[in-house]
Parts: sequence; structure tokens; C-alpha cells
Amino acid sequence: MNWKSPVKSALYRARSLLPAPAAGVVLMYHSIGDGSDLMTVAPAEFDWQLGEISSSGYCVVTLAELERMLDKRAVPPKTVALTFDDGRKDNYTNAFPVLKKYRMPATIFVATDYIGGMFRGSYGDAPMLSAGEMHEMHGSGLIDLEPHTASHPNMKKLSFEEAREEVVRSKEFLENMLAKECAYFAYPHGKFTGETQEAAKAAGIRLAFSVVPGTFDAGSPRLALPRNNVDPGMPSAHFRGILERGRI
Repeated sequence: MNWKSPVKSALYRARSLLPAPAAGVVLMYHSIGDGSDLMTVAPAEFDWQLGEISSSGYCVVTLAELERMLDKRAVPPKTVALTFDDGRKDNYTNAFPVLKKYRMPATIFVATDYIGGMFRGSYGDAPMLSAGEMHEMHGSGLIDLEPHTASHPNMKKLSFEEAREEVVRSKEFLENMLAKECAYFAYPHGKFTGETQEAAKAAGIRLAFSVVPGTFDAGSPRLALPRNNVDPGMPSAHFRGILERGRI
């Protein structure tokens, strides 16, 4: 269903009248910039969204904090985690300054074969983060860089061993580069199977993120946690609705 649908708008309005659930929400972005594709949110829009999160009393957490909440089986209402997929350069040039402005942590899932080069996606070529930019963001204490495979394949088409190798290569590259543990992962294109989840686990991943919309709580599957894509031009009521209960 398109987010412009009047029916969808009515659903978001109706949901806003219900009590807030004891659950958290993970948001997913790709690019922050001036592009016109469905992967790119404008910088001013992103600034407004983080301002809305801040002024509405939400608590933005790191994935390490999210994991501790799951361990304690207690996810407070108004918990939000911010994530970016691929590792695009505009995460540094456009998103990072806004994240610093609001002092909000975020995780960037990096397809490591493309660091310092060009990513060839469905919406055209995109320049990727350089090693220097990644080190600067990591050093800020706000940005956590985690694996997103090495070559960004459709993991549903891989064997168990191929999937595990993709995760291991990406994970070990970042661990060696940044001298830290990398235990969190996002499936490229959101594509995964039961076998893919087992491959991620075998590679040392403790939390893996899908693109299935919704909230997370203590009972959510740790290797298929829900995430909610943020589209460009999304009406403010829809964004607020996603913060409350996830995307419809």
C-alpha cells in the first residue's frame, strides 16, 4: 500500500489513539541527500525527523543498549534505534552532522567490498564511505559501524557456507579496521531464510535485522528483528505513527 493512500493515513490516525505499546522501534535509512529516488531522504527532512524524535521524548539507543534490553526482557516504551544500510558517503557528509547536532547514536551497516568506491544499486551508482570517514565517525562515539556482508548479495540465493563467508568477511574486516567486536548485522535487501539466520549465528552475529516492519520486544527473534524503512516525503503523521508502532 502506498503511503499516500487516504486509507493508510486514516489507519495511522486511528492507531495514534491507542495506548503506546511496551516495545521499541528500529528505523532504517539508506541515503540522506538531494536525490529523487526512494532511498534518499532530504537533509532538512532528516533534521525534522530527529527533532521530532527529540521533542517527543523518545530515547535513541545503541544496538548494544538494545541487546541489553532484550537480555533483561524489558523494552521501555518510546525506545528508538537509528540504522543506515550500505555505508554511503552521504551518511558522513549529510547524516553525521545532523546526528551530532542532536547527539543521537546510529548504526551504519557497511558492505565492506565497496569502502572507498562506488556502490551499484537499483537506483544508480552511489559513492561510499572512505576508511578515513569511517574512522572519524567511529571515533566520535556516536556511530557504530557493523557488517552488511562483503559484496551485498541476495542471501536467499546463497548456500549456508557462502552466506556465512559473506558475513565473516565483512565482520572480520571491520573488526580489524576499527579494533572492536562486531556482533550486529543487517541482511542486504532484507533477504534471509532460516538457513541464512543460522549462517549469521555461526559467523558470530548476535542480533540481525530484517526489513519486516513493526516493533520489537523481549520476544522478538534476535536474528530477524523488525525494522521500518523511512521513505522520502513521508507525511509527518506517518512518521509519528511509525515511531509509535512501526510502519503499516
